[in-house]
Amino acid sequence: MSNDISQGYIRSKTGLSKRAVKYALAQLVSLGLISARGSFQDRRRKVYFLNENFRGDCNGNQ
Repeated sequence: MSNDISQGYIRSKTGLSKRAVKYALAQLVSLGLISARGSFQDRRRKVYFLNENFRGDCNGNQ
């Protein structure tokens, strides 16, 4: 999927530590805002994506 992002990408854009990003992503997953799956390129890594219910909200749609 083109909207998938990795922990490394988030870290590079935010400057946050690996631990901080991992914690924040775990919180978002537990709230049901995002989901994770194994990367197609490297199954050892996870990629994260918005759940369907929240995609419209982030794009300014209702």
